[in-house]
Order: sequence, then structure tokens, then C-alpha cells
Amino acid sequence: MIMNFLIVILNRVYFFLTKVKNQSPLFGAVTLVTVLISFSILNIIGLYYAFKIKSVIIVNIPLFLVLNLLIFIPLYFYANKKKALITERIVPYFKTKNLIVVILFLFTVVSTIYLASINRDKISEQTKKEQYEKPRKESLEGKIRKLFE
Repeated sequence: MIMNFLIVILNRVYFFLTKVKNQSPLFGAVTLVTVLISFSILNIIGLYYAFKIKSVIIVNIPLFLVLNLLIFIPLYFYANKKKALITERIVPYFKTKNLIVVILFLFTVVSTIYLASINRDKISEQTKKEQYEKPRKESLEGKIRKLFE
């Protein structure tokens, strides 16, 4: 079932890249679908961390690159195996599959924006707390004033 959705998504992206005259539409389709899947996975992880009280998740670039690589390699081999089906003009699909593909794209975009807003608020609250809780160092000017009092 999931593989059928992958074929539909790869087919749609493949023909979009063919329309814009990409040099390697199959490789480009696999790359774009890999980025979409990895952002969806990171958004699901982000939803978990967004509603925890104290933790803030910071995704570093090496983790994101490893995740993309772990998704890209099997997806690329799968796309090469099913190349004839992906490059067909008419892929057998139902309208519900097309709707699910659109919902996946929309979920990824909306949840990325929503999670960025939540994490930005959490980070600003955390820095405000740290600023008020941290004792301030006495300035040199304050020390000089105390000497002359």
C-alpha cells in the first residue's frame, strides 16, 4: 500500500520535472520525495517535542543529512526497480491516492510552520527565564561608585 503511494508521488514529481525540462527527472524526483519524507518524519518528531514542557529539540545538520541518506538509498533502488511504472504516462491510481498525496504535502508545509512558531515561543520563554534567574555581575562603574561613597 505504501509502495503504491510512493509510485504515485514519484510519478507526479517525475512528470513535473519533465515539464520543467530537468536533466535527470528520475533522480530529481527521488531527491524531492526524500526531502518530503524526511521533513515529514522530522515534523512528527517535532510534534512530540513541541508539547513537552521543558525540552526543546534542535535538529543539527549531520542528523538531517544522515536521515536523508537513509531514506534516499533504498528509495533510489526502489525507483530504479520500478522505473517503467514511474515513467508511465498513466499510473493506475484512485482519486483517494491523489488526495492523500496532496494532504501529505499540505501536512508537511503546515506542520513545519506551526512547529517553528511553537519552538520559537518556547526558546524565547526559556531565554527570558535564564536572563531573570541569572545573577547579574556588578559593573566596573558600580564598583567605582561604591569606593567613593
